Amino acid sequence: MPKKTAISKFFQEVGFPLRAVRWSWGAQHGKAMLLRVWADGKSADGRFVQVLGKWEGSNGLSERVRQLAELERGGVAGYVVVAKAKDLNAHPRVIEDYEEDVVHEVKRLVHKLDGRVWAELGATLAPTRIAAHSKSFRTESWWDVGADEGLTSRLERFARAQVRPEQRLFRERVFKACRGRCVVSQCSIPEVLEAAHMKGRSWKNGHNARTDGVLLRRDLHALYDNELLWFGKGGRVEFASQVAEEYPGLSGVVVKSDFYWIGTNTIQVKKRCQIKN
Repeated sequence: MPKKTAISKFFQEVGFPLRAVRWSWGAQHGKAMLLRVWADGKSADGRFVQVLGKWEGSNGLSERVRQLAELERGGVAGYVVVAKAKDLNAHPRVIEDYEEDVVHEVKRLVHKLDGRVWAELGATLAPTRIAAHSKSFRTESWWDVGADEGLTSRLERFARAQVRPEQRLFRERVFKACRGRCVVSQCSIPEVLEAAHMKGRSWKNGHNARTDGVLLRRDLHALYDNELLWFGKGGRVEFASQVAEEYPGLSGVVVKSDFYWIGTNTIQVKKRCQIKN
């Protein structure tokens, strides 16, 4: 059996030269993007594969995050090539084999509360067909998953609420920073979302940066203001005993954002985007 082409050369031959041969996990060319994923990251039914998960920590992380952000914005055709690792526990991993004859469409990206990102896989095609296929195929924008509109129009709906003029900019900043979703429940309905100042922060004192608040569903905002909900160690959501049984699915959720992390009722800006397990 002839020796398989190195995966870096494979990427180059199909039109997606890697930015850094030793650590890049994928590349973009025009309106198409090809990402390397791991075979053991596939779901049991084969419909999904992790594109950001337990293999963080290598030099390719920041590039992968930027690539996923580009896919989420829409207008790009995403594809994955599946590789098998020699040692699943090695860090960094070394590729033992990969599917050089086929790539998979990325229909859409799915974010999990634990910070992992999955790609829903579509049809398969030969790598040499990517250029032609990408002219008519686009990965679905994440903002449109489970909603009837994108971020821009939802922001417009959110901004219609009657608030003090000095609060409007704060609300919009927090809405964008939290990507239009309640950080606890992931609710994306603008009419029931509110920008909540973190404890110790106040608009009266000029605390109106995007990291001075979080986006919360209205009932959760009320609980937070009344100290019936709080963010514990590592951003873990905790409820007071008298209301905890009403929110069984949300107690223990760990809040994360692309732009900051939440500690014990504090927010700190990230130096760079990190998505943790």
